[in-house]
Amino acid sequence: MSFIFPYQYGFIDNRKIPYPIVNASLETVRGKREFSFIMDTGADTLTLPKYMITLLGIKNSELTQSQSQGISEELVKTWEGKITIQFCNMTFPIHCSFTDNDKTPLLLGKEDIFDKFNITFNNDRQATVFERLK
Repeated sequence: MSFIFPYQYGFIDNRKIPYPIVNASLETVRGKREFSFIMDTGADTLTLPKYMITLLGIKNSELTQSQSQGISEELVKTWEGKITIQFCNMTFPIHCSFTDNDKTPLLLGKEDIFDKFNITFNNDRQATVFERLK
């Protein structure tokens, strides 16, 4: 079974840039909500901004403080944990990392995704395609 997410586009210096945006649902304190994530094969885990801790109703005591490094060499304070995600008609636990920044984009990383899906960035179709592993 395949799930197709059309690219969304942004512009940088008048250049059209494709973004592999995917939708997934999370259980929040206000009920289940759908969020848009960038599929980031360079990210290890699902990465969320700090404010999502409160929105998801997670207690800080349920998280482990850690550090992470992204594009810059600077270490970023993070809190690690697990949440439940609904993605491609599946509901499953996924490791996540909350950064110490409310402006962090929502990123869907490799962990708990690569073991469930083959992922194709299909530029002919201008879409990201997720196919469940057998």
